[in-house]
Amino acid sequence: MMKMTNVQLFLGGGLLLLTILLVFRGFNRHEEQGPVSPFTHEVIRKASGYGYIIYHNDKVLIKQEYIPVISGKNKFPNRSSAKKTAQLVVRKLELGIDPRVSLEELSLLGVKAPKR
Repeated sequence: MMKMTNVQLFLGGGLLLLTILLVFRGFNRHEEQGPVSPFTHEVIRKASGYGYIIYHNDKVLIKQEYIPVISGKNKFPNRSSAKKTAQLVVRKLELGIDPRVSLEELSLLGVKAPKR
């Protein structure tokens, strides 16, 4: 029976570790890229606030100039709120579910109507 030296063990272990890291990195890279969605969004600046547009294959699908669900014509108070809401709508569309946003979802996103 052949006895392995410390150098051989070190090199063998290093190669095994390198192989595992490369395989793991390959899987992660594939997950990060994933399939390209036909849905995109754009945050738009409106007088005294923000809104968003949802596109499907570069065609306007939804133009939301006001915060959905909240009565009145309240624009999003900041870019971040509009972006979070647009991202939620896009995700719902990608999953094939009703894209309407509820008050509870707006609350979870931290979206609030601006004070008048």
